Amino acid sequence: MRVHGSTGPRVRGSTGPQVCYSHSVSNAPAASVPTPIVLVVDDHEDSREAMVMLLEEDGLKVVSADGPRQAFEKIAVERPTVIITDIAMPGVDGWTFMEQLKADDHTCLIPVIVLTAFAEDKAKVQALAAGATFFPKPFDASELLAETRYLVYGQRGLDRRRDERR
Repeated sequence: MRVHGSTGPRVRGSTGPQVCYSHSVSNAPAASVPTPIVLVVDDHEDSREAMVMLLEEDGLKVVSADGPRQAFEKIAVERPTVIITDIAMPGVDGWTFMEQLKADDHTCLIPVIVLTAFAEDKAKVQALAAGATFFPKPFDASELLAETRYLVYGQRGLDRRRDERR
């Protein structure tokens, strides 16, 4: 059985009592809707560039980082809508990166997609328990794009792509 992602939105949270309050509800009229941005975090340049090309060809705005430290610098400037991260990275790995994201009120609600060569059940469960969507490498590009569109645009993104193909 292949676990490849969610079928609906996830409420991100930790396994402990921590609560994230970064996105409050307001009755004030919304200014302009910001352009959705996907942040790709991978220490392997070839993998990172291939992912960026795949997402950009699908019409998404993409920024990339070679690891968690650079990712946090990009997050501060770009405010990504979705983060796609590898797990096996030198220094701070993807698991620690996700813990850091969840611990920060400004990033705890950003959906995360995990791409990893660790396809064993323990890695799947760990990713899902962290509130992330899991894709083992190699992954199906159409499934990853569908999940990314869903996390970026919600159901209307999937409907739009379906309409474009008709």
